[in-house]
Amino acid sequence: MVNYLEETFGLKDGQFIDPNVVIAFGGDVDDALAKVAPEQLMDALLKQVCGHVYDSDDPHMAETPRRFVKMLGELTDSSETFTFTMFESDSREMVIERNISFVSVCAHHLAPFVGTCQLGYIPDGKIAGLSKFPRHIQAMARTLTNQEDLTRNIVESLMDILEPRGVALVSDAMPPAAGGPDVFELQGRRMTRVGNKLTAEDGTLAGAAITMRDAVEYLVHVLEVPLADALMMATLTPARLLRVDNRIGRLKPGLRADLVHLTDDLQLAEVWMGGRRLNEVDAAA
Repeated sequence: MVNYLEETFGLKDGQFIDPNVVIAFGGDVDDALAKVAPEQLMDALLKQVCGHVYDSDDPHMAETPRRFVKMLGELTDSSETFTFTMFESDSREMVIERNISFVSVCAHHLAPFVGTCQLGYIPDGKIAGLSKFPRHIQAMARTLTNQEDLTRNIVESLMDILEPRGVALVSDAMPPAAGGPDVFELQGRRMTRVGNKLTAEDGTLAGAAITMRDAVEYLVHVLEVPLADALMMATLTPARLLRVDNRIGRLKPGLRADLVHLTDDLQLAEVWMGGRRLNEVDAAA
């Protein structure tokens, strides 16, 4: 511990970091570091990791450690509490709220990421005031997390609060840091794959590197969503959110017959496009 503190802060036993802070050597490292102001720890970290570009004497960087600590505290402050305003309702139509913005902090890189949510839920006897949904999502986002867990946690919380027939939430966000991506061309555009996410050259989210079958299987086997609900979330629910359920998303005479046949264990069997098996479509092309 002595060596760590000496190397990190340049201190000897009993020396001051500032007139108000003294490190007592010989104790637990966590206890000792807890006595150091967070901005001092950040200053030491910057000097060690990127000292070749970080200059605490530069007027643009002099307050950087303090600002970073303040920002991290604000972006992870989930202390806000409020109650949803609920009303009784016989409506069974999907309630939709679009473009709910949020800011969270990537648990892997401690880097903020910004995104938006598209929310829809089908009431079951009661509805909530729309103004509460942005506050709820933004409050839940103030934590260390990742986009997948944040989306799931928001959906589960709304299921508990609203007790609806179902909730659909699409989040569009991307952490600004990641490693080991795959790069490829798609229709003349350069795409980068990181995990299950795809981004375009300008950094915008281009899609997810999973199939709809993968998504249904994940819902059923991992999240334990009933199969009927999972299939609705993959078909009718997004069609309603996009307001194209008068053309696709359900089995009904007159609608386009784009169909996927899954086996009992949710493996792909056959696909139809416009009422024709996929191999027939390929042959015709």
